Amino acid sequence: MKYVLAFLPFLFLFSACRQQTGPELQQELSEARIRLQELETELQQARAGLAKGKLEHIVFLKLKESLSAEETSALINTIKKLGDVEGVNNLEVGK
Repeated sequence: MKYVLAFLPFLFLFSACRQQTGPELQQELSEARIRLQELETELQQARAGLAKGKLEHIVFLKLKESLSAEETSALINTIKKLGDVEGVNNLEVGK
């Protein structure tokens, strides 16, 4: 009898695992595979762009409201100087 009682939790766990292979789980797995393929394609495209030497970097900043107009202007002017860095082909700064 002890062995039967010890075996019951494993039987319950096994039956619970088998129930998870229903149509909903299969649909979720199918969608995950499709999304994985899409991400792999995007990664290949990104790598191809890097191989061509093209890289675009976009940065957005949210400034503190406590900055004065002078501090904001000084920051923008400093950022504009980054355009002088070798390898920077196009730098746009705005509010």
